[in-house]
Order: sequence, then C-alpha cells, then structure tokens
Amino acid sequence: MYKLVLIFILLLSSSTLSQDYLSPGSYTIEYGGLYKMAASETNKFFSNRWREQQEELYEGGVTTFGDFSREQRSINNFMQDWRFGSPWWTRSWWDSLTIKNGGAVANHSIRIRHGKTFPVFETPVFTIFNSFEFKWKSIKASVDFDADRAFAFGEASMPPRAGWQFQVEPAVSIASRALLGDIVRSIKSVGVVVSAIHTVRSIPIVSIAMTAYYESTENAFVFGVEMRFLQW
Repeated sequence: MYKLVLIFILLLSSSTLSQDYLSPGSYTIEYGGLYKMAASETNKFFSNRWREQQEELYEGGVTTFGDFSREQRSINNFMQDWRFGSPWWTRSWWDSLTIKNGGAVANHSIRIRHGKTFPVFETPVFTIFNSFEFKWKSIKASVDFDADRAFAFGEASMPPRAGWQFQVEPAVSIASRALLGDIVRSIKSVGVVVSAIHTVRSIPIVSIAMTAYYESTENAFVFGVEMRFLQW
C-alpha cells in the first residue's frame, strides 16, 4: 500500500516541481529612462572598482594568476546574475504576495518596471533614447520552416512559428569624455553582435549571441558566445 502512495506522490510532485513552471517568487526588474542610466552607471562603477582591486592584488603579488582569473569570472557571473534584480534563488515564494496588483498570473514571472525607455532622436542608422542610450539599428532575418515563405529579411522578418530569427547589429562603443577632444580616440571598440532565437510552436526555446570586436584601448580582439535557455 505504501508503495502506491509513494508512486502517487511522485507523480503529483513531478508536474509541480518540473522546470516548465516558474516559482511564484520569480520576478525581474526592468529599468527605463533615468532609472536605467542610474542603474547602468552604478553597476559599471562597482564592477570597474571590483576589477581594479583584483588587478592591484595580482600586480602586487598577493594573488596568483589563477586566483585572478577565477575572480574575474566570478565578477562576470555576479553582474549577470544581478542584472535584473536579485536572483531567483535569493527570493522566497511569498515575495510575489508583496507585489502590487496581486502578484502575477499563475506560472508567470513578475516584471517590476522603474521608468520607461522611449526614443528621443531617431535616424535610419541609430537611435538615442531618454536614458542617454545610443543604439545602432540592427538587420533582422528569419527562417520559418512552417511558413510558405521560409526566408524573410528586414521589416518583413517576424518571429517564426518554428525556426530561427537572427539579428545583426554593429557593436561600437564610444567614450563620451574623449568625444569632444579627439573623435578617433573616442572610439573604444568596434565589432559586431549576431544573435539568434530558436522557436518551436511560436515559443522561444533558446537564444545564442555571438560577439566579436576590436578593443582599441587594449589593442586586442575579443570573441564571445553566450547561450540561454528561455524556457525552464
């Protein structure tokens, strides 16, 4: 008898604890406008200061190169984990009960918005937002295996029902402090970012982002690949 009870509990818990469902305490924080600029600059300041401290310890012979490399990875992971508010593992399920409007829809995450981002100056090449964000226009393309027209480019590119959606945009970083003095030296890095999202039945499953750029200040080429599972 106890075996039947155990099997029943396992079957019941498998649907409840499966990663297809978000925990009730899951939420993200979306910053916009001046809030976005303040959050970005604050995170950048603490991140740079953290890295400088580790570089000082390494150059002073206090830590080894292995310790320095591990600490740099820890900084990257920490900044990524806390990018949209506190990570899910630091929150309890009753956090959702404190959100206004009664929390969130069942099995959906909560998004808390601080400010709103909107364009203030737009050109065919780039757009400037109220958060003082300078964003280059991207080129979009999609491959939909379920559509009559499998390939689409530009404005005709829509999220596919089953396939991939690609986005290519230039990655140009400009140092605003040096912009007024020397335009050439104000360009910190030049490169390209290629991102792709794979969808199945109109549901985004996984995203892949590939970055390649030249860092003028360090005279070095940097390559990176990032993959995320969008459904868990």
